[in-house]
Amino acid sequence: MWLLILILLAGAAAAAWFFLLDHRTSVQIMEAEDGQDPIKRWARAAYVIVNGKFDPGSMNPGTTEAAHKALQRDWGVTDPTGVGAKLVELSQSPSGNVAWDQVRRIVLARMAASAGFIPQEASWSAIQQSKPALNSRYSGWEEVAADYRQGLAAWSQNDSERLAMFDLYAKEVGRPLWQVVSFR
Repeated sequence: MWLLILILLAGAAAAAWFFLLDHRTSVQIMEAEDGQDPIKRWARAAYVIVNGKFDPGSMNPGTTEAAHKALQRDWGVTDPTGVGAKLVELSQSPSGNVAWDQVRRIVLARMAASAGFIPQEASWSAIQQSKPALNSRYSGWEEVAADYRQGLAAWSQNDSERLAMFDLYAKEVGRPLWQVVSFR
């Protein structure tokens, strides 16, 4: 039990470090890490509401094991076949909430690349496939974020801490990106 609590605290500390101690803005990070690549910039604008400034597909070398554990814990995925099945499942928006399913699909694709389950190119291809689903349903990033929040609230049973973190990411990290990254 204590080990689980320590692991959870370590995860929270890591998240705080990524968000609070990296004083670069989300736009500065995007410029440094994604350059002018339109799909990388678009993906960052989408997953920012889940991961803040952190790209789940570019974990530091040596953290492949952490990505494996997160995929197993959060997604029930333990191998490339499981990743492929989950990506297909989410592409069909099984929850009925397109933003919830497609943004999670984008995060899964990036995390699976970090774990080495799929190549980086396959991750970007999966993200490219999510873009039309979001573009056909929503008029912009704010609408995606609002619908994603509804999905998060339903999934988490209105967990106030999760929703507060989402609100922080959307306001402080997402909105500046959404001003410079075209939704279309």
